[in-house]
Amino acid sequence: MKKNNKTLLKSKIKKTAPIDPFAKSNFDEYLDMFSFEKRVVNDNFITKLAIELVDWAINDETALKLSQFFLKNGIHFSDIDRWKKKNENLEKAHRFALMAIGNRRELGALNRKLAEGTINSSMPMYDPDWKELAEWRSRLTKKEQSSGHANYTIIMEKFDNSPVVPSLSKSDCIDQTEEKSQER
Repeated sequence: MKKNNKTLLKSKIKKTAPIDPFAKSNFDEYLDMFSFEKRVVNDNFITKLAIELVDWAINDETALKLSQFFLKNGIHFSDIDRWKKKNENLEKAHRFALMAIGNRRELGALNRKLAEGTINSSMPMYDPDWKELAEWRSRLTKKEQSSGHANYTIIMEKFDNSPVVPSLSKSDCIDQTEEKSQER
């Protein structure tokens, strides 16, 4: 199944027309972080990027953070956020990639291949169920704190000597312990 997905995605990438900087659908530009040159962005570029993102998220076993893909392509997050607002397909590909990466991360933590604490704390960014759980826990904590239930610390102070319970010196304690042990 994996090869079929990969082959299908590669064929879609090949069918995507090359980027024409003079195409009518140009809608943006970005600074390529590797060359520091401005690049033209049009619908074909965004479609190709969305297809590559999904392919990478599904098939690259080292894909654990979405930012890895954009770093590899020299694209800044602010550019991606801007393009997602303009292109629904990129937005859907982004969410799908988050889901694929989130599943890989969760399974890695369950199989103890990845650090559970790190994965668990960041899973709400990758999975809506985890986000809902984190929000529920937060609401529960706030409710508990506002209801007056609080943790109390009890500090025991030293009591003064009393005629009923006189204080013993360390040597008196040792002597009494030795006497009790000899009686046995």
